[in-house]
Amino acid sequence: MSPLEDNTLIQRLTNTVHLLHKDNEDDHEDKNMSNILVAKGVTMVILCTVSIAMGILPMRVARRLKWNTSGVENPRSMKLVSLLLGFGGGVLFCTTFLHLLPEVKEGLEHLAADGKLPELNFSLAETLTCTGFFIMYLVEESVHTHLRKKQAHRKENSNKDVTKSTNELVENGQTLANCVSGHSHYNGHGHSHHLPVIMDEKDDFVISSLRGLLIVLGLSVHELFEGLAIGLESSASYVWYMFAGVAAHKFVIAFCIGLELIASNTRQYLSVIYVCTFAIVSPLGIAIGMFLVGEESATANGILPVLLQGLASGTLLYVVFFEILQEHRTGLQQYISILFGFAVMFGLQILRPANIVAALLWRGRSTIHHILASSPGGPRERRKTSKERSTAYSRHAKSVGAAILRRILSRLLR
Repeated sequence: MSPLEDNTLIQRLTNTVHLLHKDNEDDHEDKNMSNILVAKGVTMVILCTVSIAMGILPMRVARRLKWNTSGVENPRSMKLVSLLLGFGGGVLFCTTFLHLLPEVKEGLEHLAADGKLPELNFSLAETLTCTGFFIMYLVEESVHTHLRKKQAHRKENSNKDVTKSTNELVENGQTLANCVSGHSHYNGHGHSHHLPVIMDEKDDFVISSLRGLLIVLGLSVHELFEGLAIGLESSASYVWYMFAGVAAHKFVIAFCIGLELIASNTRQYLSVIYVCTFAIVSPLGIAIGMFLVGEESATANGILPVLLQGLASGTLLYVVFFEILQEHRTGLQQYISILFGFAVMFGLQILRPANIVAALLWRGRSTIHHILASSPGGPRERRKTSKERSTAYSRHAKSVGAAILRRILSRLLR
C-alpha cells in the first residue's frame, strides 16, 4: 500500500472515530443539560428557603428571650443581642474589605484591559466605595434633619395649644395653681410625655425602615451578581461548587440582617419582607444567568455591575461603622465578638470551595495549554514551515490510525 493510500485510510478511520465520538457526545448532551437545570433549580430553592429561615431565626430568638426594643426589661437579652450584633459587624467588615472590594478592583481591571474604561490617575474602586459611603450618609442625615424639623414644628404647635387652654381656664375663674397642677398632671401622663413618644415612634419607624431597606439593597446588589455567576455556569459540578461558596456566605449574612433589623426597631412585617427580598435576590440572579448563558462576558464584565458593587461596598461600610460598631460598643466582649465574626468570614473566604476549584481548574488549564502547544498545529508548531507541519500531521495521523487498527484487530481476534 502506497503512503498516499495509507494516509487516506488513516484519515477515514480518524473521521469515523470523530463521528462516533460526536454521536456519543450528543447522546450525553441532553442528560448533562438536565443535570445542570436540576442543579440550578435545587440551588435556587435551597438559597431562598434557608436564607429566609436564617433571617427569621433572630426574630424567633428575640421573642423567646422576651427582648424588646427598649431593652430595660431584660439586660441579659440585650447583652446577647449586642454580642450577636458585634459578630454581624465583624462579618460585614470582612465581607466589605476582603470580598466585595477585591471583586470591584478585579472587575475594573478587566474593564480597563478590554478598553471599556480609560486610564485614571486615581483608584476608582476605593472612590466608588467612598461614594457609596457618602450617599448613604447623606440620605440618612437628610431623613434625620427632616424629622427633627417636623418634630420641632409639632412641639411648637403643642405649646401654643397648652397656652391657649391655660388662658381659657383662667378666664373661667379657676385659679392658676389648680390649673397648673391639674394640667401638669394630665400632661405628665398624656400630653407632654405620650405625644413625644408617639412622634419618636413614628420617626424611629421611618428611620429604621429606611436603614433596613438600605442594608438589604446594599447586600442584594452583591448577592444578585453572585447568583448570576451560578446561573452562568455550564457544568453541574461547577454549579454545586459555586453554590457551596455562595451559601456559606449568604446564610451568615441573612442571620446578621435579621439581628440588625431587630436592633433598629424595624417592625416585624417589614423585617420579614426585607429578609424575603434578600433571600430571593440570589435565585433571581441564577434565573437571569440561565437565560444569559453564552453572554457571560457581556454580563459579568459590564460597567454597570461593577459600579453597583462598588457603591454597595460603600453602603455596607457605612452600616458597619456608624450603625453597628459605633452604637454597640460594650467593652472587650464586644471586641471579641467582632473579631470572631471577622475570623469566621475570613476562614470561609480562605476555605471557600469555589476558590479551591478555581485553583485546580487553573492548573488543569495550564496543563492542557501546554499539551496543545506541543501538539501538531499548536502555537509552537505555527513557527514551522508548511513542509514540517505536513510531516508532523502525517506522523500524528499514523500514530492515531495505528492505535485504532490495533484496537480493531484485538477485538476481532477475541
